[in-house]
Amino acid sequence: MTQSESLVDRPREHNDPRLDEAGAAQLDEQVVAARVHVRNQAELPDLGPGDRLRVPDGSLHVIQVELFAESLADPRLAGPYHFLLGRSYLFLGNQRQAASHLEMGLAEAARCEDDATRGRIHYVLAQHGAMSGRPREGLEHGRQAVVILERAGEPWWTGPAHWAVGLNHTLLGEYDAALAAQAQAAARGTAVGDPQIMSSAAWASGLVHICRGDLDAGIRSCEDALARSPDPLNTALALGWLGFARLEGGELAPAVARLEEALRLLDQFRFRQPQAWFLTFLAEAHRRAHRLEMALDLASRGLDHARATGSIQGIGWAERTLGHVAQARGALGDAHDHLREALRAFERVEAAFEIARTRLDLAGLAHAWGDAGGTATHLAEAERGFRAVGVLRWVERAEKRARAWRATP
Repeated sequence: MTQSESLVDRPREHNDPRLDEAGAAQLDEQVVAARVHVRNQAELPDLGPGDRLRVPDGSLHVIQVELFAESLADPRLAGPYHFLLGRSYLFLGNQRQAASHLEMGLAEAARCEDDATRGRIHYVLAQHGAMSGRPREGLEHGRQAVVILERAGEPWWTGPAHWAVGLNHTLLGEYDAALAAQAQAAARGTAVGDPQIMSSAAWASGLVHICRGDLDAGIRSCEDALARSPDPLNTALALGWLGFARLEGGELAPAVARLEEALRLLDQFRFRQPQAWFLTFLAEAHRRAHRLEMALDLASRGLDHARATGSIQGIGWAERTLGHVAQARGALGDAHDHLREALRAFERVEAAFEIARTRLDLAGLAHAWGDAGGTATHLAEAERGFRAVGVLRWVERAEKRARAWRATP
């Protein structure tokens, strides 16, 4: 037995039947290749929702060759082959390769009547929708994943499918449905003893509370996620959203500390979508602290990451922060261009809450320009958007700004 094979066959330290995330983070290229190679053809690696292969792009080719050879020998492996590669490419930020493998995997799994793999692929496509800014597609895949996985008797994957459904509802501003989905995810995680999905459902619920303006509930949920986290990846995500909650509450020093810590942890995973988002939130924290050069650099990096990974909402968040920076520097024309780009991105996503927030920013910019008509138009659109998604605290915020602007024409 080789050293790589002995590592592959180590007993797991907890009852999760999937590959342990923290262990996966330590595997090098040879061990990953060996893991794939020594498995029986009828028993491919059963990776769970939080379990990514942390490998360089080049070593994905090693995995691809090994699995492709096995799938030629046994057609039942073609679906799992595309699933594993699609999922790995998704986390590496290669949307095109991820979508290609996942769609091929669906076709192969359907051909072999492999409902377990079909359900898992629909789950990953639901996650893809939430990460890339295509929540309508993601929601449909997530709903299919829940039905198929329940029918296939896959309890470890049903909870994450509910979690992905919730993420897509959140992006669309459908907050009651999002919280209901995360409650389902947490319940399924509790039933099977899965700390990863319990942690993920907690920070995802926290994000909903933050968007609604209930920052205390959001902070509690993110801190709960942090306490439950079983691995560095979930810890990084919980920290990042906790930092976002602190930012929204105006607590800039704690926000910067949490976001910087999250980014340090994410560096080891090369998980670029949340890196893009957290870089942008960190930029916004520095902008509010009047560190404009730092904010400009971080927001520009966040935009680069978002563009490279095809995260449409990430582009919107970065463009909006760049607009804030430009306005703070007195470059109102540049600010208008960035905010308009942000609005276009959020409209593509159909992110109702983010559209309303950006409209409120455009109203403030129009007021700074002395454009009373533009101010009134954007303000009315913002208030209408906030009411539509039921975020009354943001309605009150918009009304307060309107009163202040009327007092200082």
